[in-house]
Amino acid sequence: MIQSTICIIIFFITIALYMSNKFPLALVSITSMTILTVTGCLAPEDALANFANESVIIVGAMMIIPPA
Repeated sequence: MIQSTICIIIFFITIALYMSNKFPLALVSITSMTILTVTGCLAPEDALANFANESVIIVGAMMIIPPA
């Protein structure tokens, strides 16, 4: 199968899972990223490039605090 076809299929499955709200968004996101990396659509360096970004760390830290 062509890589672009695989990427489009994964994209639509990811959107469908987001809309169904049956699984947590983080689980769907990480699973999609892992599948894209395993199939070769995404380089491992690109998949993990922004996890150490300062903005990502701040938003992640904010999610720990429960809303009032």
